[in-house]
Amino acid sequence: MSIYIFDVLVRLFGLGWKSFRSDGWNLFDIVVAGGSFITTLVVRSGASGFVTQQLQKLFLVSIAFKLVQRNNSLNMLFKTAVASLPVIISLLGLWLILFIFFAILFVEVFSLTKWNSGETRNKNYNSISSALVMLAFMSVG
Repeated sequence: MSIYIFDVLVRLFGLGWKSFRSDGWNLFDIVVAGGSFITTLVVRSGASGFVTQQLQKLFLVSIAFKLVQRNNSLNMLFKTAVASLPVIISLLGLWLILFIFFAILFVEVFSLTKWNSGETRNKNYNSISSALVMLAFMSVG
């Protein structure tokens, strides 16, 4: 980790702040290096809790994303995934709207149906929330 912090500091002083911040990976490096350093100090001091330990694991694993920057094909894949994020969010929104539509439809049609052995507290259409849970069960198999 100290080599990683040294690498970030050398690039920061070598490029200057204006040029350094123009690359998003450099800002990512600052956040990851600072976060991993701070959480490691807190964990080493013995005053850490569950959240601090999980944050330390997250920051230390995030250092592996440095490989994405170095490998051109991984970098291109990562940039493509980031560029398609708005479309994916729109599709998830459409999926949610369809789920809500069918949940309302199923509640209106099946909410007064008598339960059989296949229904439980979570697997029924008595309310919108239980219908959404049931639709999630049905959609993933």
